[in-house]
Amino acid sequence: MLNGNGMKTKYSSSKKLENLDDLFDE
Repeated sequence: MLNGNGMKTKYSSSKKLENLDDLFDE
């Protein structure tokens, strides 16, 4: 349970980081 939840959170964080990267890239 904890592992599954952690993976989901990590995936969400990665997506957010990618979006932020795009913002600063411009």
